[in-house]
Amino acid sequence: MQVGAIAFGCWRFGGTDVATAQARIGTAVNAGMTLVDTADVYGLDNDCPWGAAEELLGEVFASTPGLRERVVLATKGGIQLERGSGLGVPYDTSARHIATACEDSLRRMRTDVIDLYQIHRPDLLAHPAETAAALAALVTSGKVRFLGVSNHTAAQTRALSAHLPDGISLHTVQPEFSVAQLGAIDDGVLDQAMEHGLTPLAWSPLGGGRVVSDDPADERITAVRLMLDELAEMPIETQSKLLRVLQDKKVRPVGDSIDFPVNCRIVAATNRKIDEAIRTGKLREDLYYRIGVVSVALPPLRERREDILPLAASFLQRFAKEENRPATGFTTAAQERLQIFDWPGNIRQLVNEIYRAVLIADATLVDVEHLNLPQFSQGVEADVPGLTLMEKTERAKIIEVLEQTGGNKFKTAKLLGIGRQTLYNKLRAYQIAA
Repeated sequence: MQVGAIAFGCWRFGGTDVATAQARIGTAVNAGMTLVDTADVYGLDNDCPWGAAEELLGEVFASTPGLRERVVLATKGGIQLERGSGLGVPYDTSARHIATACEDSLRRMRTDVIDLYQIHRPDLLAHPAETAAALAALVTSGKVRFLGVSNHTAAQTRALSAHLPDGISLHTVQPEFSVAQLGAIDDGVLDQAMEHGLTPLAWSPLGGGRVVSDDPADERITAVRLMLDELAEMPIETQSKLLRVLQDKKVRPVGDSIDFPVNCRIVAATNRKIDEAIRTGKLREDLYYRIGVVSVALPPLRERREDILPLAASFLQRFAKEENRPATGFTTAAQERLQIFDWPGNIRQLVNEIYRAVLIADATLVDVEHLNLPQFSQGVEADVPGLTLMEKTERAKIIEVLEQTGGNKFKTAKLLGIGRQTLYNKLRAYQIAA
């Protein structure tokens, strides 16, 4: 059964305007989008009742003779709604529910057979043997031609396949896949599809179901930027795939035999030391030289302390608004504490600290008591490289006494039995900010 490279998804398909729906489906099919993909649950996201997308599709088929024969009709089942509430309950792939759900889909879409029937999501309470038996019964009865799964892990797909009888198998997998969700590349889903000849029918929540969104106001684009931040930490096997795409400027969809040209811009980030990552084999050297055309080294927060307070103020304002909290600023003591801390976790640690302070502060000004920061910092590392065992022991003792005195250097020096100047020298030598 052949389908076009792009399917017509019915996630946002609904309403009662049959003429408009008929025109959309007709245009899609004429453009080569011969796979029409829907689900019994589609409609709820559009403030329509359960099954609305299938109902409208059935109206289109009934009013357009010959259209049903031109499309490969796919739908999904396996979700149960609590009667009278409209709320979803755990996914149901029991034999009884699958049989009933398929019958309802056939009736709504006014067709005698579904070309591709997929389990929408795995039901952790149903044994795959029961689900497999129910699916096999749909095929042997002639109500369904082919079977597939949606939003299943590779292990869940394998477990279901193992219980299907001889002569009946899965033909498709439908993972979430977009520039914001690349997990299928290295979690085994696409590898399994290539190994067993399954056709991946990828879906994306971006831009109302499109692979990408061209709306700069779409908050989901932020997820794309965050995903790019993680690309530098990708598995080494995936790095080789990316390198091939960058070098050839072509991609070949899984299951296809044709390469498609691509034009992309890669922005990658890492908190690793590049030379060390290359030396230890965690980053391919050839990939680094391919993407490292323009490199920007961002110093850690402790090396640009002038940025700490403006950043903290910005985070405070944002979190106070989001969480409806009274905080509007910091006391002088809190500002000093923020500036002297070394921030080994950099921006992420600062964000977390400000968020926590905003949540627990009941006053308009965040004070030191709201900050989970010591009066002094132990530096970036618990142990400074190059110190002897005796020096490490002395460093730990100084830190211990500083904690006892609340950071008071006069009392610390007195308890240690050394002069203040000697203490200052040791603080610098042992990289203890106090």
